[in-house]
Amino acid sequence: MTIKQLDDGTSYTKAHAHDWEDPDCTIKGRVKIYRKIDGIRAIRNKIGAVWSRNSKPLPHCDHLNFQDAEIFRNSWNETSSILGRIDAPTIALTQENVYELRDGFIDPRLYIGWADNPSNENLEALMHKYIAQGDEGLIVRVEHKGKVLWWKIVPYKYADVIITGFKEGTNKNKGKCGSIASNWGSAGSMVEDCLQDHNIKGDANIRTWLWQNRNSLIGKVMQVRYREKTEAGKLRFPSLVRLRTDKNEESFD
Repeated sequence: MTIKQLDDGTSYTKAHAHDWEDPDCTIKGRVKIYRKIDGIRAIRNKIGAVWSRNSKPLPHCDHLNFQDAEIFRNSWNETSSILGRIDAPTIALTQENVYELRDGFIDPRLYIGWADNPSNENLEALMHKYIAQGDEGLIVRVEHKGKVLWWKIVPYKYADVIITGFKEGTNKNKGKCGSIASNWGSAGSMVEDCLQDHNIKGDANIRTWLWQNRNSLIGKVMQVRYREKTEAGKLRFPSLVRLRTDKNEESFD
């Protein structure tokens, strides 16, 4: 578990990925298991304004009741399209789209159940069950020395990394993005519909859009999924998941 802070000192908890594929890495004790929905984290700062995790104002949330929550309406793409608008969205967020995350106030819709010393095999099976229902994975919370640790159970590891450059593709991808560079390796593959929040679908269209907008995207943050880090510290098999317009710093599972 990591305690992070907004620019004004407001604290929030960040979960770490549990390596459920490693038989030597297990979670001990009685735990509570929750759904991990694929929304956008929203936190009220010390004066009650709604900020993202990178201390940027999140619009269209002031009327909602929460302190630290995941905002989610149908999908990450739809949620992002609403919160990314400057003007008023055609579909307003409601209290039903708010999933409180504070300990003691966690939204009951997220709760799955409890377990003693859950095995990695059971966590994996449960993870896939909820992924099939549209969730991102699981959150496992366990008390340890008076603190609550957050572990996320997801099928891949994820990293938010800064874009340092683009490389043109070859053959059918000539004149399009072949790969996106970062200091941790290059993402040459794209998760299906990774730019759906820009109303862009299909590998060819995604690569065309990235290449056309490459100059404005350098220095921005992209989310990639990967299997593991190499001994050299590079990400193995990174794929572009989405552009993280709500973040300005790198982070790793």
